Amino acid sequence: MNDIVKVYQEDAVTQDAAGGVRGTGAWTAFRKAVLTANRRTRIELIRKSLPASAIGEVSREFRCTYDDICAMAMISSASVRRLSAEAAMLSPSVTERLARLVRIDHLATQALGSSDAARAWLKVSQGWRGGHTPLSMLATEDGGALIEEVLAALLYGDPV
Repeated sequence: MNDIVKVYQEDAVTQDAAGGVRGTGAWTAFRKAVLTANRRTRIELIRKSLPASAIGEVSREFRCTYDDICAMAMISSASVRRLSAEAAMLSPSVTERLARLVRIDHLATQALGSSDAARAWLKVSQGWRGGHTPLSMLATEDGGALIEEVLAALLYGDPV
């Protein structure tokens, strides 16, 4: 088993055993692993999934509503609450959308100079994209690619 996946799983187990959001947390371990892993390892991480309780961690970290994160991940908040109560895992497709958020957040932080600026930008409606927020566009692979192109243009001067 890949060392990054093993560390992620150990951090997530420590999180669950500690109860609540104390310690590293499943989301924090996942975010770190997504940013440091190669593509093959990220696929493995996504297949192993995240506990549903990670949605709450994401919501707190990004200072947005639970419903906003659920909408971006394309899962109903009622489903997440039920899965959290059962200590169940999110589906790989939901986990993949959260991995997309990690990568875009990292790129936006580089482009805009700080995580606070990046996270504020992700939540602001963009007139040039039909009034959608970058966060809401991350619900689809093509939407994520579009946001990635915009951030690359900011970073490297590439045309959008």
